Amino acid sequence: MGPSGSGKSTLLHLIGAMDQPDEGHIRVGDREVTALSRREQALYRRTIGFVFQRFHLLAALNVLDNVAAPVLPYRTSFDKFARARGLLDAV
Repeated sequence: MGPSGSGKSTLLHLIGAMDQPDEGHIRVGDREVTALSRREQALYRRTIGFVFQRFHLLAALNVLDNVAAPVLPYRTSFDKFARARGLLDAV
């Protein structure tokens, strides 16, 4: 794909709306990614998949607990583990 430092990760972060370019625009399909609001960016990210090189999973937890972990400290109106199971079923 390219040598270390050639911009592969930067490009993917821009396409995924995780970073903003210093100049210019990012267009994916018919969507101007750089023009999206924060809320629109969050909705956009739900339409694409990310596979990170380092997963940062907690070794002491099982898969379900790792998926639920980010929302455990928060009060939610939904069953956190049912939501995590649904996410796992989706993949």
